Amino acid sequence: MKLIPYEKAVIDKLKIVFHAHDVDRGTAKSITSVLNDMVEEKKARRLSSQGKGYIDRFSILLNKKDGLLVEINPNRPDNTPWAMTWEYTPSHLRKTDRAKLLALARQILGASARELLMGVAVYEIHLAVDFLQDIANVMIESRNKTSCGAWGKTFGTAARLQSQYFGSSKSDHHQIAYDKRAEVLAAYAKRPETKVSQVRARRDDLEPRLRVEDRQRLSRCPVPLHKLQDLREPFAGFHIYSLAVAEAFLKDQVGRLVLALAQASGLQLALHQLDKASRERVRQQLAAAHVDWWDARVYQHAVTAALKATQLFDSQAFTAEGGAGSAVDHWYAGSRERQNQRSTGLNGATGRTADNDYLDEVFGADDEEDGDGDEGDE
Repeated sequence: MKLIPYEKAVIDKLKIVFHAHDVDRGTAKSITSVLNDMVEEKKARRLSSQGKGYIDRFSILLNKKDGLLVEINPNRPDNTPWAMTWEYTPSHLRKTDRAKLLALARQILGASARELLMGVAVYEIHLAVDFLQDIANVMIESRNKTSCGAWGKTFGTAARLQSQYFGSSKSDHHQIAYDKRAEVLAAYAKRPETKVSQVRARRDDLEPRLRVEDRQRLSRCPVPLHKLQDLREPFAGFHIYSLAVAEAFLKDQVGRLVLALAQASGLQLALHQLDKASRERVRQQLAAAHVDWWDARVYQHAVTAALKATQLFDSQAFTAEGGAGSAVDHWYAGSRERQNQRSTGLNGATGRTADNDYLDEVFGADDEEDGDGDEGDE
């Protein structure tokens, strides 16, 4: 199985979109023909398009488990600027897989592959970092999120959190932290041929692994590669505390209650139960328990570095000179300008802005998310 390196930020899911100006009808027809030939040669398979935003959908394996999802020819071409989408999991690809993907891109896109890939926009991106830590030994808070959730199991009388969610999964930005070691073991145990003794042996061999992810979905306004600075700063507001150290500082009644609830349902939920003054007092006490291996600022520019590491895009695509003047650049500039005017362009008695109508027109054919459930991947 392919696991990401410890403490190095990688992309656990990437979805990019190609502008209709670049992938015009003639280009789309040529690309679709290549993909259909690959299906005939059993190098790709056609997927159902029912309930999706695109007529043609294909899956192409990059290794034994992981594939590239290609969607092309939107059902309502007049209502979306995106003629084609690509989606895959970069963190699962080895060096040979990345080389295969690049060769595949050249095969699918033809002689204009480099230029077409330079003009894509990022539609969805999950940035992941792993640490050699046990999730049971830490408490996690995301201060920029109000909603939260947790999932875990109870062994005997002790509750053990395995996943924590910050922000709504339906929003354009949310963060998660989970026990990757437990997930890998669960996936291994589900294999029909796996014996209990083998699971126990694998459990003893695997190191603790805490994974944190920052997930951004930019469906309303995908971002060009040379404008990545406009993305939200990954992991902003994310704080991780040592449980053992915190126990030495949270000794009053409120502190003990916070610790108990944090271990059962997560620190985020525990802090939400307090009034503002109590919450800030607990946070001041927790300051001394900050773990020394986590600093969100380290990953401030990690998205650009991780995208470059995929080796799918020319380095010039990340520069203003490389992206300026492209079709997606013009579209993005116009879209951002309209977004900035949203609060001032009320549209009559409906209370809608002029931008609302524009977004309905442009994004009416947004396809449904395929949701490969990254938490379930190895």
